[in-house]
Amino acid sequence: QDYKTQKITVELNDVTLREALNTVALQTKTFWSVVSSNTILVAADTTSKRKEMENTVMKTFYLKNVSAPSELQEAATTLKSILDVNRIQLIPNQNALILRGTTDQMVLAQKLITDLDKPKPEVVIDIAILQVSRARLRTLGVSPPTSANVVMVPGTSTGNGGTGGSPNGSFTINSLRNLTANNFQVSIPGASLSYLMSDSDTKLIQNPEIRALDNEKATLKIGDRVPIATGSFGAAGGLGGVSALVNTQFQYLDVGVNIDITPRVHAEGEVTLKMTLEVSSVSGTQNIGGISQPVIGQRRIEHETRLRDGEVNLVGGILEDTESNSLSGYPWLTRIPILKYLFGQEAKDRRENEIIFAITPHIIRAQEVTDDNLRLVDLGRGSSVSVGHTDPRDGATSKGLMDQSAANKGQGRTQGQRTTAPNASPSRSVEAPKTPAQMPVPTATATPVRPATASLQQSNPAVPAAAPPANAPPPRPVVQADISPPPRASLQAENFAMRPQPHEEDIPPVHPASQAQSSPAAASADKTSVRAVKRPAAAPASTEQCPTGTHLVGTENGVINCSFD
Repeated sequence: QDYKTQKITVELNDVTLREALNTVALQTKTFWSVVSSNTILVAADTTSKRKEMENTVMKTFYLKNVSAPSELQEAATTLKSILDVNRIQLIPNQNALILRGTTDQMVLAQKLITDLDKPKPEVVIDIAILQVSRARLRTLGVSPPTSANVVMVPGTSTGNGGTGGSPNGSFTINSLRNLTANNFQVSIPGASLSYLMSDSDTKLIQNPEIRALDNEKATLKIGDRVPIATGSFGAAGGLGGVSALVNTQFQYLDVGVNIDITPRVHAEGEVTLKMTLEVSSVSGTQNIGGISQPVIGQRRIEHETRLRDGEVNLVGGILEDTESNSLSGYPWLTRIPILKYLFGQEAKDRRENEIIFAITPHIIRAQEVTDDNLRLVDLGRGSSVSVGHTDPRDGATSKGLMDQSAANKGQGRTQGQRTTAPNASPSRSVEAPKTPAQMPVPTATATPVRPATASLQQSNPAVPAAAPPANAPPPRPVVQADISPPPRASLQAENFAMRPQPHEEDIPPVHPASQAQSSPAAASADKTSVRAVKRPAAAPASTEQCPTGTHLVGTENGVINCSFD
């Protein structure tokens, strides 16, 4: 009701019906919508009008490769931002999305879900851990005594001036005059000779495998869980000491081999690995607050690298080499070569420890990207979504009747050969085929448009027109738009044809070129000229059902007389 008609002049060459309607709608700032098989509705292109007049459908999409509700929410967010769809409902327990919108939005939503709902790439990571330890100890020499003990032993007094002492066995001042060697006892510790050498080798090889999904963290722990006491400490009676733990609690620490890896699969068989490798062990104990606490020795690597499939990478070789020398004996004498082993002892201790990590990724499931995923999709102009429909049936053409130009419809077909009709619109229910008497005839006020087909005599003048049956209705002319020659542009007649109106008088056909020569005023007209053109009688309608099940089947030079979808 609020739409105002206007006159425009356009020139279209070798375009489809859909392209022609879109061009006219773009020039007039309108949009068109299919109402029925032979009727379209045109309105002003506004947001309110589109919401009011566009047909909406509902569809449920089931995602096959969703493993967490967050992934389902991410897919819903993507559809909302791309399609501008507000009516969307998530069903997490079934991994489903329910959408309501236009048919074009549903088609694009199906493509997006097909592109995104793919199984995640998967990687198997071989980890080789080599730990080699070697300890060599040598002890050579004499361990001499380093101390002596002298004790005075009291003697017994004799008449001839021998050693004397008090009767109770103690020394007196007078007895000091009679001291002899027998009154002293010296004790010297014994010396020890050491000639010892030890050499030990230890090799530890671990080869675990981790299978992880793309961008998912995988953890491997091999070893023990050591308890560690935790709590608060307090002073013991103000003496500065440390009391026992108050409210003692224990937590467990993983000791051994701990591996955390997060893979990221790229194209062309490459993988990025973000990993944390740790090798730890209990190296000793320490008394804290009266409780023996373990001392943990740790070797840790945090690394990120990008590798090809099957490429081996040495993440890091941790080499620890400890050497200690000790010398004990008499001063200066231990510096004499060779003789130093008689007056002292020398000990050498050397320990070597090496750890090597070898990482090898193997891609067992790569990222699936097909040509359909990379194909561009034409969404029309503006904020509205408009996607061209295709026929999914085997052998069908890639374009519907609205997307086929009149110039190429007769190519590659012989007389009587049938072309494939388009599918019915997904927004309408499929109706039963109608007989010729049941087919609706559009009125003059409507704008029914369908692809024009060349008549039998125009495409092949040597073939006469088929005679209508006795009970067939009289032939009816078709109102056909004419085109004026340059320089004034007008709408071409080959792309459009209105349905014939009943009981109209036959009018001789007028060719566009002859009309331009006989009517020069038509070139200066501001609107498209319309002339009635007589079309030869069509062949009788066939009783065969249309492939789509919604249109009447009739042959004109082998073309199905079906209206567009």
